[in-house]
Amino acid sequence: MLINDVDARWTERSENVLAVDFGTSTSRAVLVGVDGRDRLVKDPVSGSWRWVSAVYADDEGPVFGAAAYGRRQRDPARYLKEFKRLLGSDEPVRLGGRAFSATELVAGLLGAVRDEALAMLPSGSGLGRVVVTVPAGYEPDGARWTAMLDACGLAGFEDAELLSEPVAVALGPAPRPVRSGGPATVLVYDFGGGTFDTALVRYDAGASAGESGEGHLVPRVLGHACLDSCGGRDIDGALVRWLRETGRAWLEPLLAVRDGAELGRAMALEDLARRIKHQLSGVSGTEDRLFPESPVVRVTREVLTGLADATVASTVDCCRALMRRCGVGTAEVAYVLLSGGSSRMPAVRAAVEASLRLPVVPSDDPDLAVVLGAGVWAAGGAARRLVAGQPARGVEPLTWEIPGGSARLTRWLCAPGDAYAQGTALARVRLADGSLHDLTAAGPGRVLRRHAGPGRRIADGDWLVTGLRPPAEGELLTTPGVVREGSAVGDEGGAAPVRSVVWSPDGRLLYAAGDGWVSVVDGESGQPVASFPGAGTGRHLTVRADGRLLVHGTKDPEGRVGVVDARSLAPLGALDQDHAGDGPVAFAPRGRLLAAGHHDGTVRLAAVRIDAGTGNGVGAGTGTDTGARRLSVNETAPREPGRIRDIAFGLSGREVTAVSRVRQERGRITTWRVHDGAVLTDLDLDTPLERLALGAGGRLAASGPGGDARSRSGREAAVWLWDQDRSPGAGNTRARNASARDADARDADARAMGAGDAGEGAAVLVRRGRGSAPALAFSPDGHLLAEGGQDECVRLWDTRRRREIRTYGTGAAVRALAFAPDGHALAVGTDQGLTLWTLTASSAYRTQTATAQDNG
Repeated sequence: MLINDVDARWTERSENVLAVDFGTSTSRAVLVGVDGRDRLVKDPVSGSWRWVSAVYADDEGPVFGAAAYGRRQRDPARYLKEFKRLLGSDEPVRLGGRAFSATELVAGLLGAVRDEALAMLPSGSGLGRVVVTVPAGYEPDGARWTAMLDACGLAGFEDAELLSEPVAVALGPAPRPVRSGGPATVLVYDFGGGTFDTALVRYDAGASAGESGEGHLVPRVLGHACLDSCGGRDIDGALVRWLRETGRAWLEPLLAVRDGAELGRAMALEDLARRIKHQLSGVSGTEDRLFPESPVVRVTREVLTGLADATVASTVDCCRALMRRCGVGTAEVAYVLLSGGSSRMPAVRAAVEASLRLPVVPSDDPDLAVVLGAGVWAAGGAARRLVAGQPARGVEPLTWEIPGGSARLTRWLCAPGDAYAQGTALARVRLADGSLHDLTAAGPGRVLRRHAGPGRRIADGDWLVTGLRPPAEGELLTTPGVVREGSAVGDEGGAAPVRSVVWSPDGRLLYAAGDGWVSVVDGESGQPVASFPGAGTGRHLTVRADGRLLVHGTKDPEGRVGVVDARSLAPLGALDQDHAGDGPVAFAPRGRLLAAGHHDGTVRLAAVRIDAGTGNGVGAGTGTDTGARRLSVNETAPREPGRIRDIAFGLSGREVTAVSRVRQERGRITTWRVHDGAVLTDLDLDTPLERLALGAGGRLAASGPGGDARSRSGREAAVWLWDQDRSPGAGNTRARNASARDADARDADARAMGAGDAGEGAAVLVRRGRGSAPALAFSPDGHLLAEGGQDECVRLWDTRRRREIRTYGTGAAVRALAFAPDGHALAVGTDQGLTLWTLTASSAYRTQTATAQDNG
């Protein structure tokens, strides 16, 4: 409940509001006027601000309050009090031959109070808003909560708020000791006619001041609890039973008469008990009669205290349980604040003080504490406004155009926290014609929140998902956030060079491989999850699109490609010898298709499946999605077979590209069409190439190692970048830089590097000293390229303007790089171990989604 950020006492008012303390036995109301005046609403029959919570079903219609109470003896069968207890029940209430629901009866009393409040306002004034206090046991959207809101609507209110009773007490005037002593924690003890509520409230100094210029105290509720069937009426009942027992000789014969007035006599006995209880609040003993001709009844305060002991003890136990739950000790509580009519009993105050061993302070007026607090809340309504804000940086709404204008959401295919690539199906809907359609992502990102549940009808343009898009340059941190830094992930301990890193498709897991091991860590925390020490000397990893299988290659030409469970790293087997582990491996972005590069210049394609019978074994199929074929570099250069060094699928999965190295001095980039093996591009460069990365928009990056002085590539390692068109001499017209001079400089770089016919879309981003080929990784949207190598740095490049925008030190040579699927984190494999960075402040959203609740 937002009660500590607004001081309603000095808030400008925008409308008339009625605040109602709807009690089990009696109710109270305050008219919070737009003119700044707060006035108690009195019962027009009794002239009292206490409205009896009772109804009498007259022939002309039901009447409420004092009018009902005054007629109760006419026909007790038409009279009912404390009907609030029935709220939320479907059982009808029969009065005088008519059936009413409890909601209708509550609405009737609220309507009567509203009519009287309207009579206090100038002619033509409106009163459409109400604040009603309810016991703390009313659960939001529960049966009683909903029934009370329905009753407010039936009573003529357009807007209704429900406020917990102990919260209302906290909002009311602070007790005098708190006002004089400053900030304090107070235990609210609200003992009403039918329920008991308690709350721990912290009063702290507010930031603003009142009209006097002095600071004021603002309450904050730490926790609350209640007893639904514990109140003054229980003490009344105990006193009635005592009266019947002590006056058995004359009372039982009177109550046993069945002459049609027996209900009236029972009501009279209850009234007697209530009068005696009230009288004993001020005197130590009292005398009264049931009827004028009845014997005198004498009751002392000591008797009443004994009768109330059990009820009061249960309230104290409730207070103790609340303090334990909130972790608040007795020494931390300054006072017990008494409110509610039943708290006026001296026995209550004495028992609370003795049992809790805390000072006890009554509210300024215990009977009015709740309704006055409700009035404060009602007066602050104009300040409770939520201003529309712009989405946080990196956050975007996902909407779809629905054929026919609307559909029904059948199920979600993603969960909050899941990363997604372009084209990933996030949800499934059923159109009006019964057909199912998938709602797919237009670009990469991560699901932060879903805004609809299965079964809901959705329409064109509905905001269904809040996503975290990949970062823009201005969102990148100058220094990355460190989740994990250069720590070993292998089983041998010490420095463990990481040769390959790859993320699971949903971004929840991160895999790393080195010489003889494969490990998996949590993608958020970087903490180890599982390891597989029997992976040979592999340095290549790839995860199947459904996240179920992890394939690891090896450097051993005689070894076979291994397959493990992607979560547990439990071995599932190895592919047959035709898929040897002597080269790179890559899964297609969709489906089960695996590409494996070999040192004989071929790329072999096959579908990897889990054995349907056991769920453990794996095999390479020859299904329709693969054709189980070989793609060969040697078909375009049969006299110079190339050795496949790296391999990657395009984002559509329809093409596969490989980098091969010829005689240690030349490199080739070949792209095949998957379904028929046709060669789409084949670039021959006069420099060795070993690393490859494909990005969105058709971008391609490749890198090669530095050679010795005799090599045509000189002593420099290089990183190359191509735009979409990579065919030699294709005349790519895509804008690559703002100035022609820069373009000329890149062409000069290409000639200096011995690039051969690399195509007009080629550019050398960087040349470095002697060393291995820099590691490469594109961000999910292709706008960033990360590269790092022997110089112990990772550089981020803007691929559209082809300029370096960030440099991050690693402290060790970089071996492998991988962006998280949402682009907000970067995994770095170095000679010292695995490093995990967050690149943006929005990376915090990724962690929040782990516990976020949504409407899906």
